[in-house]
Amino acid sequence: MWLIVFEGQEQFNIIKSFSYFQLFLIPTSSVQGLFLFGFCSKILCMNSKEMQARELFKTGYNCAQSVFCAFCNETGMDFEDALKFSSSFGGGMGRLREVCGAVSAMFMIAGCLYGYTEPDNDEIKGRHYKLIQELAEKFKKEHGTIICRELLGLDEGEISSPEPTPRTAEYYAARPCEYFIGSAAKIVDELIKSKQKVN
Repeated sequence: MWLIVFEGQEQFNIIKSFSYFQLFLIPTSSVQGLFLFGFCSKILCMNSKEMQARELFKTGYNCAQSVFCAFCNETGMDFEDALKFSSSFGGGMGRLREVCGAVSAMFMIAGCLYGYTEPDNDEIKGRHYKLIQELAEKFKKEHGTIICRELLGLDEGEISSPEPTPRTAEYYAARPCEYFIGSAAKIVDELIKSKQKVN
């Protein structure tokens, strides 16, 4: 019996993407195979929204687009419209390196699904802002900040060109953005699932 196993840069409980791992085929007994199959099946069933958002990023879309458009089915938004709607938020809002685009996308998805429309209902506004702050706190708990320049380790006064960085193999190898995108997508997906359980 042969089994696919992972050798990666992170422990299995924080596996985020197949792109970080190499695959190996190893011979195993049937008993070992059953145990390892269950273990690997759990890994293979990792959050599909997380994977979808990561793949969109690797296709060339920006961080905000990648997260926001992974949830088009949930928001009911046309994919092309969603791309346009979220396009301005990439690179910490137009490469200003302010709030991370993946975080902005989390907020936009929350707004589409759970936002308010009553202009004079402060109670509803407060509940929604509380939700947004909770999403931000979850992201900060994982990464320390929601600010793009801080996530990328850029200097405070460093001016970022509006010109996008070419998406080369070196770019993807050096930038941690894919990890942040996957994390944001996972946080939103967990929110949606928790709301569905309540309802």
